[in-house]
Amino acid sequence: MISIPTVIPGTSTGLRISAIDGTAFLDNDSAIVQYADGRSRIRIYDASLRYLEGILGAPGTGETYLDLIGGTNPDLNNGDFAHWTADNPDTWALNAAEDAGNYVTESTGKCRIVSSTLASGIRQSVLVDLGLYKVSIGSVSVAAGSLYYRFGSTNTSNGFTAVVSSAYGTSTGTAFDINRNALTSDVTIDNVTLQKVITPSSTGCTLKDAAGAQSFISKDAAFSYNSASYTYRIFTNRRIVNPIKIMGQSTFRN
Repeated sequence: MISIPTVIPGTSTGLRISAIDGTAFLDNDSAIVQYADGRSRIRIYDASLRYLEGILGAPGTGETYLDLIGGTNPDLNNGDFAHWTADNPDTWALNAAEDAGNYVTESTGKCRIVSSTLASGIRQSVLVDLGLYKVSIGSVSVAAGSLYYRFGSTNTSNGFTAVVSSAYGTSTGTAFDINRNALTSDVTIDNVTLQKVITPSSTGCTLKDAAGAQSFISKDAAFSYNSASYTYRIFTNRRIVNPIKIMGQSTFRN
């Protein structure tokens, strides 16, 4: 008997992607996880129809992290700004075309970005290309506009405007930036935490290649990461409870 895969189309909003060979996984979409059986394949398409393809492996059991800035030790890589000055940023660097006069150090160990340049901010080169990262900023004070982070070359749309803001992103380079996103407002920040996400949560799963390694069957080098949403197709031989029609074809599961 020949088994013809059922094609399950869908759209995923807020999908998180770790695209490093050896630690490839998806997260933040329970609709995809239900097909994580070690056999079903998925293609994830960006807006230009470039795609990532892999086998949906094991469901996640909980996120785990590697601290890169702050975290368990708030002072790791000066995440709490406890020992830096504008003239000596320590592990932080000033963004291109900036100078020390654009920054001040508060007496309480905070960083205030006061430049009138949109791209003003600070950075550390601690990322691995195509890894999934979580950034949190424990204290943000901004009169207007917002603060945004950048993993490599990709600006995010997640503006930080309040205390205890956090967000995820896939790196497209090695530099982690914190930039001000307003021309006329100073921004004060404190307690930055940057973590590499090592394993997926219960709403995610690993990805495998045809040989069973935690990787991809296919990965377009120009794939657009950090998009708000993606379309996907899942190819599965899983039987589906209650007969329905998918893509015009009748299908069923046990």
